[in-house]
Amino acid sequence: MKNSNLVVKPLTARSVGDFWSLHSDEVEHGWCCCTAWWSPSFKVFSKRTATENRQIREELFAKEQFDGFILYENDDPLGWCQCGSLKRLPLLCEVYDLDEATIDEKVQAISCLFLKPSARNKGLAHKLLAGLLEHLKDEGFEVVKAFPRCGDNLPAGEVWTGPGPLFTRAGFTKIGGSETMPIFELSL
Repeated sequence: MKNSNLVVKPLTARSVGDFWSLHSDEVEHGWCCCTAWWSPSFKVFSKRTATENRQIREELFAKEQFDGFILYENDDPLGWCQCGSLKRLPLLCEVYDLDEATIDEKVQAISCLFLKPSARNKGLAHKLLAGLLEHLKDEGFEVVKAFPRCGDNLPAGEVWTGPGPLFTRAGFTKIGGSETMPIFELSL
């Protein structure tokens, strides 16, 4: 892959097809449709079907909720990162026991991050993260929180919020949470 052809773009109504190509069985994300944090609980989320998750995501799109960024090489979508206002995801706030003072419309939350299997282990997650941080800074956001999974030898499916080292390398610092589910923060 030629890194000079990489670009990170916000998800828009025009790129929903690229979202769906990443949230497919071929990419190992066909069931979730990036709806976990939009659920009232993980118990509810775990019982839903792929069709139900897709319907929830379609409803979010209908409400113009385009909550993330896509990494492209040329026109090929390689990776996805769910990112938006922390306040929009009450389940995330509940799971991480975030208090009201932390839940601010201006605080952006990185709540999902993955690459296609063919794009993994090539340093592209760093490109995706750097690109979305640049977009957030350009939009005037000052604080970004991340909620990575940490631990030795976690399978790719267990690192759906991004791996811890990705964020520490980008300058995030741990501000809370646990060893396996920390809360990281970066001031832009």
